[in-house]
Amino acid sequence: MVMNIVDKGAKYPATMKDADGNWLDGAKSYSLHLPPKIPAALFWSVALYDNVSASGLDNGQPFPSINTMDKPTYNQDGSHDIYFGPNRPAAADDSNWLRTVPGKGYFVIVRLYGPQQAFFDQSWKPSDLKLLD
Repeated sequence: MVMNIVDKGAKYPATMKDADGNWLDGAKSYSLHLPPKIPAALFWSVALYDNVSASGLDNGQPFPSINTMDKPTYNQDGSHDIYFGPNRPAAADDSNWLRTVPGKGYFVIVRLYGPQQAFFDQSWKPSDLKLLD
């Protein structure tokens, strides 16, 4: 029996592939849309991990993640667009862009701390990663 405990623990949906089923490529740029009202009672983050070592991606930024406490850019409707790529896309600013490394594979984890009911019933879901190039 699977038990979902709302507002407790953490959930980590992750992907190594884009919306077309292709492996994420550090030389390409992608976007991830997080709908409004991210279901995390405590906080949320989006993080990049090295696909070989499973440690944070060494991308030259202080942390390979964006989280609630970083005060990322919100869209007018309260949603977030997070961008990944070796160069910051024009649509991004430093608060919603994570650098990737050409020639290096990686995976993306959306971390929800204190996941709320909308995560469990899937009424809230992040988009698939969309290739921008």
